Amino acid sequence: MTRFHEKVEGRTKRIIGNMVGDAELVAEGQAQERAVERDDHREDEAGLQAPHDPPKGSPRGNPSRDH
Repeated sequence: MTRFHEKVEGRTKRIIGNMVGDAELVAEGQAQERAVERDDHREDEAGLQAPHDPPKGSPRGNPSRDH
């Protein structure tokens, strides 16, 4: 399941839990949403620290091109 689907599933659990008054389902949905957001945040931080490769065809990405 993709992260998007996992997050939507968590939100759905939370909403349904609120509608039927099931606090356990609400908590489970919140935990699922937070877990996905936490993973997304970790990947974003890791991406900021990784070296950036310029796209192919750009002046920086094509060393044979004269400037």
